[in-house]
Amino acid sequence: MNTEVANAPVRKHMSVEHTIDHDARLIITVWKGAASGQSLSNALRNYQQTIKVSPECQHYNELVDFSLIGGVDLSARDMMSLGRVAQQSDQSDVRTRLALLVASPLVFGLAKMYVAYRSLVPGSHKDLAVFRNRTEALAWLSADQEDS
Repeated sequence: MNTEVANAPVRKHMSVEHTIDHDARLIITVWKGAASGQSLSNALRNYQQTIKVSPECQHYNELVDFSLIGGVDLSARDMMSLGRVAQQSDQSDVRTRLALLVASPLVFGLAKMYVAYRSLVPGSHKDLAVFRNRTEALAWLSADQEDS
C-alpha cells in the first residue's frame, strides 16, 4: 500500500490527520476532539491548500471519519458555509465521492444536513453519503461510480 500521513493540529482541543492511499486513490481524514464551525472551516481550507491542490489527489475519493469527535458546536449557517468552501476544490471535469463516517446521532444529523446543503451548491461534482459503518463506507467509495 502506497500511503502518506499528514498531521494537522487545528485547535488546542481538536486535531485532524490525513492519510493518502495512492494505490486505492483514497484520502482518509480522521477528526479527534471538539469541532466548531471555525475549526472545521480552517481545517478544510488547509486541506484544500496542502492536499487537494495536488493534481493526482483531485481525482481521489475521500473518507472523513468523525467517529472520534468529542463535541460539536455547529450552526446551520456553519454547515452552509462549509459546503460553499468545500465546493471550491471541486474540479468541473472530475466526479469523486465523499463518505462521512459518524458515530453519534447528533453528528449523523449534522452530516445529513451538510450533504443536503452541499448538494445545493451549483457546480458540485461530488457524490456524498453518510455512514455509521466504516466497512460500508469503504465499499461505497471503491464501487464503480455508475453504481451510485
